[in-house]
Amino acid sequence: MTRKERLPKYVGSFIDARGKRRYRFRRNGIARYFDAHPTSPAGQAEYAAYLAQAGSKAPVAPKAAQGTVAALLALYYASTDFAGRAGLVTLAKRRAVLDRFAKEHGHRPVASATYQALDKYVAIVARGEGGQGGPFAAQTARKELTRLFAYAQKIGWRGDNPMVHVKYRPPRTSGFHSWTEAEIAQYQSCWPLGTKQHTAMELMLWTARRRGPGSKGRPRWWRRWIASSRSTRRCCTSRARWGRRRSA
Repeated sequence: MTRKERLPKYVGSFIDARGKRRYRFRRNGIARYFDAHPTSPAGQAEYAAYLAQAGSKAPVAPKAAQGTVAALLALYYASTDFAGRAGLVTLAKRRAVLDRFAKEHGHRPVASATYQALDKYVAIVARGEGGQGGPFAAQTARKELTRLFAYAQKIGWRGDNPMVHVKYRPPRTSGFHSWTEAEIAQYQSCWPLGTKQHTAMELMLWTARRRGPGSKGRPRWWRRWIASSRSTRRCCTSRARWGRRRSA
């Protein structure tokens, strides 16, 4: 039996996805990863810095002024209009879009928001200025801001919704490129049989799984999927149809 490694207080260890042992400091909601071993001189310096950071009180954010975009967002995040039936991942994405808007315009009064200013903001997001955004990010911003100002109208902070006049739509695209047989062969030559990359590609190719379910699958799930005769027939049929579409 291997002896358990003795680590400083508030420090734990685990094996990451690459098989490397990582050391993590956790206290008072703060989590930090060590660059060096916690018991080494460099690790002890990191440990002292993490302890000091965890012991200090977090700065209290100033309360948003009444009637501003920041105050509206505080009410909106706590309402059922924001949550609805969406999952945690969707809510996090929505909040990221609105927080970006609040970072630039959170101090402005909600009542003074105009169509021209909001349309200009959506156009800036569409151009991707500052290394963020793009056409589809602008479409998402338009949708979320429309919901936000609809909530402001509902609670009486505005008499109208200026976002209903913003008509931005992203340009049409041809969609994602489907790999050709030559591209599949190129990938297989780069990642030979036996590698994780090759196995992942073959499983996704021959089972016709979507990226989401395929990336979360476990080995036992893949075995059950492939072993069932019904799914095997469907996989082969999908692979044959896909091959015909690409060759057409």
